[in-house]
Amino acid sequence: MPDGALGIEIFRFACATGAGFLLSVGLAAILTDLAGYLSSVPVALASILVPVLNFAVLRKFVFGAPMGANGPLCPEGESR
Repeated sequence: MPDGALGIEIFRFACATGAGFLLSVGLAAILTDLAGYLSSVPVALASILVPVLNFAVLRKFVFGAPMGANGPLCPEGESR
């Protein structure tokens, strides 16, 4: 990794983790306290939505650069 890249990756990981945490806490607060559902409902929803959110966020972070010599993926036959 180039110098400084580790700090960027830690920041990206922290953002994705924080967003997942806020989603699960928000679901629990809204669905149990305000809507009156059993606690198993927000747990089940968080178990589905947090991985989907993490996939979307990390997909953007990892594969967000355009393809080509400077992108994360290099088409077959093209050198870096």
